[in-house]
Amino acid sequence: MKKVIFIGPPAAGKTTLRRFFFEGIPADLLMKRQEPPSIGLKHEVFEYLFMYPVEKKKHSPEKVPFKLALVDTSGQEMEKWVTTQRKEVFSGTDIVFFIFDLGEWGDPARRQFICDYIWFVLKTRNEIAPSALLFILAHKYDKVAGKKGDVNATRRDVTEGIKEYLFKKKELVIELNVSVTSLHKSFRNHTFSTMLDLITDSMQDLMG
Repeated sequence: MKKVIFIGPPAAGKTTLRRFFFEGIPADLLMKRQEPPSIGLKHEVFEYLFMYPVEKKKHSPEKVPFKLALVDTSGQEMEKWVTTQRKEVFSGTDIVFFIFDLGEWGDPARRQFICDYIWFVLKTRNEIAPSALLFILAHKYDKVAGKKGDVNATRRDVTEGIKEYLFKKKELVIELNVSVTSLHKSFRNHTFSTMLDLITDSMQDLMG
């Protein structure tokens, strides 16, 4: 069984993204209701992956056997996940998803906050689970879609921004895997395909 963790700042959309992809809950339903903030660590075991996103409750998606242990972390308690309780979160981890709200990327102070935590997550991953794969999801693309042009341009902008920060502040040169996601109707199929590709490709890399 492979261990996957979702980590990131509060209100980044970690829980809704997890429920959309792993639980097959319709995106429209998730976007209409506000998920309560996660508390502590939420551990779940999934024995399948869905082959396509669910749009209506009555439809049952095809399930493919795929066993994963997933840990969803509280954004409000993010500091301790990379300090006092980092071993509890990162030990034995195979895949790390760092998720942040792309709507905050244009604010210099919030951008630095996001990059700081990416550094902490990267450092913790390197020390506790060095073989784990790290994926960065710039979520809620619909907030900036009209301003940024297209998904690929936004992804490049975010990737270069993080790399520049890591080089200037930490003298670190590293390749990053950044994806842009959203549960908005115009982008959810892209999001589902992105998540599916990341998970399935990761399993091949980890098992290879």
